[in-house]
Amino acid sequence: MSTTAALGFGSRWPLSYHVFDLNYPPWSVVVSSATYYWQVRAVNAAGVTYADNSGSAYWSFTTSKPQTSLTFKSVGAYDGWVLESSELSNKGGSLNAAATTFILGDDKTKKQYRDILSFNTASLPDKAVITSVTLKLRKSAVVGGGDPVSIFNGFMVDIKKGFFGTAALLQVGDFQAAASKTYGPFKPAPVSSWYSIDLTNAKDYINKLTTNSGLTQIRVRFKLDDNNNAVANYLTLFSGNAPAASNRPQLIITYYVP
Repeated sequence: MSTTAALGFGSRWPLSYHVFDLNYPPWSVVVSSATYYWQVRAVNAAGVTYADNSGSAYWSFTTSKPQTSLTFKSVGAYDGWVLESSELSNKGGSLNAAATTFILGDDKTKKQYRDILSFNTASLPDKAVITSVTLKLRKSAVVGGGDPVSIFNGFMVDIKKGFFGTAALLQVGDFQAAASKTYGPFKPAPVSSWYSIDLTNAKDYINKLTTNSGLTQIRVRFKLDDNNNAVANYLTLFSGNAPAASNRPQLIITYYVP
């Protein structure tokens, strides 16, 4: 007995089709962005038996559109860390826009650090349909011991379609400036020192225009603002000013154009 299938293309079955042995699917005839219809039958000495006992029974599937993946690096001129002005103020007090690493956690006076990342995403096609977004951050060091991601209950990610505050450049007010949307907490395990955070749900807030300096800005913080032990405890991550471009924060966006 042999089992074969017919793969057809068109708006209904049958239109045009290709018969093949199930052990050797004809993927060479399949193209992207198309709907195909298929039917299965078994042939032996007794004759032909169709799936569902019907020569008109068929199923369909649609192939996906070709997708493109772009990796954006955080722009060092616009990123950096902001330190809270006092433990309970929830307002920025000082900043560093030139450091080669971000700081994430708290200092010995229980003030929280938050980091601003800036990605110029204006090169995305205006009609791009985004299918996945991944933020990648590379660990540099830990100060104060332990695993800060666990100690402070995970990463929180605030995203802004454009820039935080009143300007693209880092400002102390970026610490508390309104975001377009907040996601988290995330507790990814680092792989080769890289933390990967799935931000696909934030795809509507990726800036595809040249307005607002073409930026998509992301603020990273821990869910717990400080651990109340009066000891500096923080994680450092490579910033957009890191000497090696390969260590800088990445925003990886996959999309297709209809």
